[in-house]
Order: sequence, then structure tokens, then C-alpha cells
Amino acid sequence: MYWSLFILHLTSASISIDIEKIHKPIDELLLDYKESNEKLQRISNQDLLRSPKSYITNHLNTQYYGKVHIGTPSSTFKVLFDTGSSWLWVTSKGCEFCHECKQFDYEESSSYISNDTYITLDYGQSSAYGVVSTERVRIGDNTALQAIDQYFVLAVFDIEFENLHADGILGLAFSGLSKGTSPLIQTLRRQGVIRNARFSIYLNDNDFEEEDVSPRSAMIIDGFDLHKYSTVTKFTYIDLVKGYHWEVPLSSLNFGSNTIAKKETAIISTGESLLLGPKSDVAAIYNTLQKSFGCYNGPFGFLECPCNTKKLSNYFPDLTFYLGNYPFAVPGKTYVLAANDTCQILIQPIDSTYWVLGDVFIRNWYINFDMDKARIGFAKAKPSGKKADEEAHYDWLLILIVVGSCVVVISNAIGCYIYCRNRRKGAAFTQIGGLLPEHNIEEEKEDEMPKF
Repeated sequence: MYWSLFILHLTSASISIDIEKIHKPIDELLLDYKESNEKLQRISNQDLLRSPKSYITNHLNTQYYGKVHIGTPSSTFKVLFDTGSSWLWVTSKGCEFCHECKQFDYEESSSYISNDTYITLDYGQSSAYGVVSTERVRIGDNTALQAIDQYFVLAVFDIEFENLHADGILGLAFSGLSKGTSPLIQTLRRQGVIRNARFSIYLNDNDFEEEDVSPRSAMIIDGFDLHKYSTVTKFTYIDLVKGYHWEVPLSSLNFGSNTIAKKETAIISTGESLLLGPKSDVAAIYNTLQKSFGCYNGPFGFLECPCNTKKLSNYFPDLTFYLGNYPFAVPGKTYVLAANDTCQILIQPIDSTYWVLGDVFIRNWYINFDMDKARIGFAKAKPSGKKADEEAHYDWLLILIVVGSCVVVISNAIGCYIYCRNRRKGAAFTQIGGLLPEHNIEEEKEDEMPKF
């Protein structure tokens, strides 16, 4: 099966609005801390201590989705977690022109309100059309992480989402992409459910297979866990260049030892499967690959290269993005899909002046998305999949060897001690540690003397 049969592009989502406005506009970037102070005081410490983690399912390394619960009583939906857009949407009951998925029955919910405002959400080649509404929305398994009157779109039809293995999309970018309506994370912050509008994401690597691996992919609301998901102890933070996207400055782009581009920007998008870049940048990368590795244009618009799928380490050059002047390398083995001694290059051109760094990039990093401070933190991701399991088994093997060696040494020492105590009497005991009083030794000596 070719990669192109199930990849998903969710880049630069734009919005067209049929009616003039959506109610209750909010600030587009930095939140008003004073407004939430009273609400924050009502947060239960017990609720805060409960896990804010939402596990994410990895579908073939191409789509990462988790759970949201919508309505009263609530219905559970699988949604793609997308940092490249801001709207939450699921499909409506009775939708005949929607991809195959679970649909929301708004008539069964006592908290559903329609705003009678219809919009189109464009995601490159895909789109969804529906009515702007408000509802109770909870994310993950923590009952405390619930937003009241959360804006979302109830889709009445969608286009080109046949390959979406989820019921909808949860946008995790800023309100500038949702025409002033508050995205879910910002709503939780403004309503005092969480203290900080931030979240961290770890995407694991299942090597494009059906079986999921450990550590499991996860999003932590208002927190992070470097010990579990990273090999380092702190994030490297980079300030955003704009308030709509998770967009950071790209000072330089190197492919191997060659500098491809300078002074661009890059959007970090979990909703994009690939690496997408300006046509001139990608053309330079393709040209190097064609000359050095005999690559050629394969089906579905992907560049393909002959390769030894069992020896991918250090085969292709690293692609290094200098974000905020810090180097972030994407190893060659991680930007290819290898099968049958052929490697598809997971880098494609788009008509833009910026890069979209999708899951191919994100799998290399544990990322902290900080809305309040308008910045992104990067930490080297802990390896996942078979490699992580093998390393864990190797670590345990080393521990067992060390412990076993210690047990052998201690056992030998105890055995030697017991042997010596049984074989040698008298002064030997005193040399070992004064185990017997001196007068007892003398008595034993007297007993050993021959009787006349």
C-alpha cells in the first residue's frame, strides 16, 4: 500500500463565513489574567491533581486522534488533534454527504445551542461545512476538563475526508483562525478550569504499522512530563512570530552540508502528516537526492529512491531546521517510508513562503505549546516502538547482570567467612573481628593441650 492512500493534509485552514458575524469575539493571543482570577480560586486541588493527560491513538504514523465528549448527556467522539487549525467540528446526525464516522445527535442533548451561522472550513484539498454551535465539551478522561458553551461546528457535509480515521477535528491553534471564537484550550483557561493555556504533545513512532507502541502518544493539558517523554530535562523555547498559527522563525535550513534556505518561517502542525515546504526549497532537496541517490519521481507525486531498508541509519542526510537559531535535525531514516528496497521521501512542495512541519518532524520532539506566553518549547523525544522496547530490555539485562554479579560476590564472601570460621579457631577469630572473648580462646587452647 502506498503512503499516498492514507496521508492527510490539514494545512493553513481558512474560513469563509456566510453570515456577517459570530457572537462573543475574544482576544486573539494573550489572555486576560485578571478576568480569570476569581474563577481560578474555585479550582479544586483534587481535580488539578487528577491526570490531565489525554492519550492519542497513532494510526499508521499518519493520523493522531484522541477523545472528546460533547453534549448532555455526553457522546464520545474521536477527533484528530490538530495544532494547525482552531475549530472543533464533528458531523451532524443525518449527514448524507459526510465521511463514514460517528455523528452527533443534537436533539438528544439538553445543552446544545445553534447560532444559526453557517461557515465553511477549508483544509487545503478538504473542507467541511456546517453550523456554528455551542455545547458542553470535555477532553480526555478527566471529568474536570470540561468547557461550558464551547463553540464548535456541527458539519452537515464534508469533502475529501474519506481517509480521515476520526469523527472530526479538534483545532489547537489560536482564535485568529476561528474568527474570534475561543478554541477549547483557551476556553478552559478563561473559565478557570486550568491555570495556564498550554499543552504538551508527544507523538510516538509505530513504523507505519497497525500496532501501537510505547510510550503511548499523549497530550497533557496545562502540564508536561519530560521524564516520561523526553531524553532531556528542560525545553528549548522559541517565541512565535505571529498570533494565529504555532509559527516560529526559521533562520536557516540545511540538507546535509548544504544550506537550502534562510530567513523563512515554519508552522508546527500535528494535523499534517508530512514535511511541506516552499517549491524552491523542496526542489533543491530533490535535486540533491536525485544526484546522490538515483531518486526518481514515483506515483502519486512522491520522490522515490532505491535503498537498503535494513540499513537506513545514516543513509540519507539529515534535514536540519534552525528554528530561532537552534538546530533541530530530522534524521534521514525518519523522513522516508521504506518498503521493498524503495524509500518514499515524505517531503513535498507547496505554494508558500513557509514550511509546515508535520508529524514527520514532530515525532522527533516532545513539544510544549504555551499560549499564554506565545512560545513553543522543544525537547528531544524519547524513542518509541521496538527500539524503545529493545533499549528497555537491554537496560534491564544490564541491571540483572550487575545484581547477579553482586549476589555472587556477596555469596562467595559469606561462604568464605563461614568456611574460615569453621576451620580456624582461636586467634583467627580475633583477627576477623574479635568474635570470641580472649578468655574463651584461652579455654579452648587449654582443652587442646595434651593431658599427662
